[in-house]
Amino acid sequence: MGLRAEEKGLELLFRICPEVPPKLIGDPLRLTQVLINLGNNAVKFTDEGEVVVTVDVEVVAENSITLLFSVQDTGIGMKREQIYKLFKSFSQADTSTTRRYGGTGLGLVISRSLAQLMGGEIWVESEYGSGTTFSFNVCLAVDVESPEQAPVALSNGARVLVVDDSRTSRDILCSLLTELGYVTDAVDCGIDAVKMVKESVKAEQYEMIVLDWRMPDMDGITTASLIKEQYGSKNCPDLIMVTAFGREAATDAAEQGIIDACVIKPLTKNSLLQVLSSVKGIFNATEKRNNGRKNAVDNALQQLAGAVILLVEDNEVNQELAMELLESNGMIVSVATNGQEALDILEEKKFDGVLMDCQMPVMDGYEATRRLREDARFAGLPIIAMTANAMVGDREKVIEVGMNDHIAKPLELLDMFSKMARWITPSIGVELKTQGADSSDTLPNITGVDFEKGLSTCQQNKNLLRRLLARFAETQADFCILMNDALQKNDIETASRYAHTLKGVAGNIGATKIQELAAELDANITAKNGNAMQRQLINALDGALAVTVNDIRNKLVLAPVISNIQLSKEILGDELLQLRALLDDDDTEAVDLIEEIQRHMGGAPDLQNLVRSMSELVRDYDFENALILLEELETGVEKLSA
Repeated sequence: MGLRAEEKGLELLFRICPEVPPKLIGDPLRLTQVLINLGNNAVKFTDEGEVVVTVDVEVVAENSITLLFSVQDTGIGMKREQIYKLFKSFSQADTSTTRRYGGTGLGLVISRSLAQLMGGEIWVESEYGSGTTFSFNVCLAVDVESPEQAPVALSNGARVLVVDDSRTSRDILCSLLTELGYVTDAVDCGIDAVKMVKESVKAEQYEMIVLDWRMPDMDGITTASLIKEQYGSKNCPDLIMVTAFGREAATDAAEQGIIDACVIKPLTKNSLLQVLSSVKGIFNATEKRNNGRKNAVDNALQQLAGAVILLVEDNEVNQELAMELLESNGMIVSVATNGQEALDILEEKKFDGVLMDCQMPVMDGYEATRRLREDARFAGLPIIAMTANAMVGDREKVIEVGMNDHIAKPLELLDMFSKMARWITPSIGVELKTQGADSSDTLPNITGVDFEKGLSTCQQNKNLLRRLLARFAETQADFCILMNDALQKNDIETASRYAHTLKGVAGNIGATKIQELAAELDANITAKNGNAMQRQLINALDGALAVTVNDIRNKLVLAPVISNIQLSKEILGDELLQLRALLDDDDTEAVDLIEEIQRHMGGAPDLQNLVRSMSELVRDYDFENALILLEELETGVEKLSA
């Protein structure tokens, strides 16, 4: 949306009410998709001026808040009869508009469906020739367990001059600076800015001047140069350039010392805070936040080390990701592929906690949890949902059936591990050993995959992301064939499960576009919006999947299993000898050594399964059968390293 606005020379602006809480619980994917659809629509039908995205507080309740979102443009506007037809499938304001601007109106129909699925409504106000405002509201849960953030103030009343020819942009900038503790003056052109600075040199000086780059008569760089001349050798205020255009020119000006920093529109409080903090040398806000998150993850993982977890998940990509994240952080994992398998396994073995997918064949997670809670033996067993549904209503359903909490897919490590640590206590705690950074080769560029997002989910483990990508290509290549088959049979439950699964696995590997399309398809199947929209979405998915899967197959080279085993053969040999001695002595310290051995089994899934089974036997004090598995493991290692 931002790139399209820049290409057309439009200002894209965000205006967020300061009363909006920093952290809320809802479905970020659906919310993002509605905003993208409305924003793209606004940019498409606007030739000059601006597009403003506003977020206001509508209703505040005890544990929830209703937000009002609006997307306002200065575009062509609509007549009353055009508004009437607007949300009908495949209709546009009129045929001449369609010919000129393109589009079918599908995005607006989908936006209405998504808004309704989030418990809100969508509406439009427009004046022909003067612009349009689309608005929708959404009720979100307040994260009551998240600590309140103290207001951030960079100043205690220092003066700032804002220079911007757009009244809307000036107002937003002044509001953001006021929130950060500054007192603002504002002018709409460079000439007036130079006059104001000349007067301030004689009186109370400005601490900072924030200038837009693109202004009529005199641009921001020229204005900044003249202001520097005004001050001569005196202390010049910090000069901050704000721009949605001419980024290279602004960057060059910063490098030449004309300005002190450059910040890109659309501005948010966080982006402005980051730049100003850097200029002032106060602190690096992003770095501080990231360090805090890492410490929180590390603390949660230390509490969870040694926990025995039952993972209930039917999708192989999600299985592999979750197992790697859990096992590499000192947890012992068993896997069930549906609710019935989970019930059977829980009859035989004891677990410290269960991670439960909700949509699965045979028996879903909701029904499995109901049955477990009816059995007194499992009344206190921690059960945490893992699902791509992140709506308030979805979370309430999870709690209603007896689960303790809810982890959203795609996985976010702090959310996942902190919630697990809140509910799960290991029966036998172990010390979590720090792992070295993954120094694997650079990942190849895969079309449609955001590696930053994928690696964030994979705890920066490149080899894990490689394996997940390969598994994704293997399991999702035939998605559209399976989806069409389910829809032809009118098997809505299966079709919804396919879309739901693709949404989750695509999000986990960073395939954002596929994730968004799958989310739209899932929403349309659930809302029963008709075959025409579903066909268009399936066709779009078919194209996106084909490109990404083809890239994965052609470019991705998985690290060979043999090299991993060969590199650690000597270490493994010593560890296996130590393990045999511990098992012969019926010593439960074998559990810790088994975890060490498992770290050397990366890329050898059969051997990893043997090690997992051995660990479970030792925890059940079945040393005799553990020794039998050890012999199989020794044979397997010898074959791979031969």
